[in-house]
Formats: sequence, C-alpha cells, structure tokens
Amino acid sequence: MFVDLPTPPVPEGGKTYRLSSNPLVYTPGILVWWQGMAQDDMDQAMHQFGSAFPVVPEAVREDVLTGALPVEVEDESVVIAVPEDHRCWENWESYNRM
Repeated sequence: MFVDLPTPPVPEGGKTYRLSSNPLVYTPGILVWWQGMAQDDMDQAMHQFGSAFPVVPEAVREDVLTGALPVEVEDESVVIAVPEDHRCWENWESYNRM
C-alpha cells in the first residue's frame, strides 16, 4: 500500500549532492569516465550514473555529464551544487514521488 505523502518544497538556496568514493571506486575518476562516455553514448552514461547515484535527479546528471553544471572535487568526493533556479526543480514533485 502506498501512502500519498506531501511533496517537500524545492530546497531554498538549491541543494548540494556529495557523491562519495569507496575502497573500490574513486568517484572523481568514474565521473570523468562517464563524461567521456557521454560524448559517444549519453544514454549509457546516464544509465550508469543513475544506477550508481539514484538520488541525483536526471536533469542534474545530464548537466553534469555535459559540463553545463560544474562540480567540485573535495578529497575523494564529488560535490554538485544545484542552484534553486535549475531546471531539475520543474519536475520536483514527480521526482519526489518515485
């Protein structure tokens, strides 16, 4: 049974995603690899990025892969700062109901 929960508001000031590495995968390196893959096969790069980090909205993943949304590397993590006017918030309600 599914419960219809209220959709949280768009985060004021945007949202930051921190994608951490683990002993098997160095996240900054794999992101560069996905960005290279996206030049030839965006669908495959989006699929792999989404499988590894499903909490990142699709529009954010696409913009990171194309370089439209810059990222920062802090230690062994990738930090994505998504501004509150980013296009991903247009479908925020449907994204949060997944």
